[in-house]
Amino acid sequence: MPPETVTTPPPLTVTAVPPATSSPTAPVTLPPATSGQPPAATPPAFAIPEAYKDKPYLKGVDSLEKALAMLDGAETKLGQRPAGIPADTATPEEWNKFWAMMGRPETADKYQFDYGKNADGTPKAPTDLEWDKALKQMLYDEGISAKQAANLDKKFQAVIAETMKRKGIIDQQLNADFDKLGTEVYGAERDKVIARVTGLIKEFVNPKLGAGVAKLNAEQLMIMSSVIEGMRAKFISSDTPPGTPPGGGAPINAEALRTEARALMNTPAYTNAFDPAHEATKTRINELYQKASQIK
Repeated sequence: MPPETVTTPPPLTVTAVPPATSSPTAPVTLPPATSGQPPAATPPAFAIPEAYKDKPYLKGVDSLEKALAMLDGAETKLGQRPAGIPADTATPEEWNKFWAMMGRPETADKYQFDYGKNADGTPKAPTDLEWDKALKQMLYDEGISAKQAANLDKKFQAVIAETMKRKGIIDQQLNADFDKLGTEVYGAERDKVIARVTGLIKEFVNPKLGAGVAKLNAEQLMIMSSVIEGMRAKFISSDTPPGTPPGGGAPINAEALRTEARALMNTPAYTNAFDPAHEATKTRINELYQKASQIK
């Protein structure tokens, strides 16, 4: 039997692995997972429009958040009562304090109105003390400042003067209308008839109704005159020629009386209803026209 053959394996070869180095490795960025949609656009940088960039109230506003915060604050302020103005439920003391701060004087009589100057340069007193007092109290109660009150008084005076001027013009026109209508009705006998009627009115009309007679317009007066003249012609006789002054003598110049009346109608005592002499002047004017109407 042949001997067994022993096979020796080849020697084992070991390959050395180089040690790991400390050199950095570039990070790997993985793309975000998507669901088929394009990536969102990057918002633009905040910028104030050119037309507003120099506005003082936008100083320091460098982001959309700050701009919105400023807008929200402005909207809030718009809905609030301005600081210092009392609410509707404020007490009288609170309102008085506010009005004083706005320039209202301590009391109503402290208001100063301009009524012009006297010859010596001193301020004129008001022509109507009651009106002056009432107006000042009204302005005071409404919290009007001293400056506003003075301006309002000037405007009130201008309106009143213009109103009285128009009234004077209207009264003159009424007198002219009366004369014209009287001429149309009575012709050359107009002044005689009016004189007779005026005398009868004075004699028979109750004094309490005198003011009412003075308010009648030209047409109404002429109707009354026509009725009274008709009754006089039928039932009354007179031995005294109308228009003759008591005790006789030369008749008064009618045109001179009318001229005096018209002159009075252009004075402040007549055009200003608040003049202390206003009522007396009106009475005098009526007397002058009545006298003129009695003259032949």
